[in-house]
Amino acid sequence: MRCPSCGDEFEDHVTRCPDCLVDLQRSSEVEVRPPTADALLGRFHPHMATRIVQLLQHRRVLHDPIDLGDVVEILVSREFRDDLRSELVVNWSEFIHRLPTDEKFEVLEGGGDLPGWMDAPSGVWIDREGRLQVADSAEAELEADARRTIGPGLAVAGLIALLLGWYIQGGIDDLLIVGGIAAVIVGVLLPR
Repeated sequence: MRCPSCGDEFEDHVTRCPDCLVDLQRSSEVEVRPPTADALLGRFHPHMATRIVQLLQHRRVLHDPIDLGDVVEILVSREFRDDLRSELVVNWSEFIHRLPTDEKFEVLEGGGDLPGWMDAPSGVWIDREGRLQVADSAEAELEADARRTIGPGLAVAGLIALLLGWYIQGGIDDLLIVGGIAAVIVGVLLPR
């Protein structure tokens, strides 16, 4: 059995892909697409990027380094991205330790939790299925947190407008009530 979305193979008794949540099909019925380097592994200091590219070449993992001057973005096949990120996080100090001394000091000057990795994830954990998972970078988590506060903030503002519309007598009260109801509904329905 094979997932038509991600292409992962499963034993015959499995009927649904746990990652994509789609029904599996017989392997012969699923068209296998060639891998592409379409997922961002990370943004790295050029010295670190050189070592990571060497590792990817050694493992024959499809990759595409994009030199942006002082930073190198490395794209890899989506199927390997999470495992590679997990491995890099766990072994990052070893990568730095193997750099020549002058390169090592240049990378360490950048600071951060994982020096040389500009958008480094903030941690690693094992999920319920026993897979190693990598957290988003600190910037990505802040952005996600900001998105999560928009809905509740809008709902609270709507409730305040409703209360003001209820207490105020005059022409503006109906407008506040309608606006408040709309803000509460939109705030509650915004995706988290």
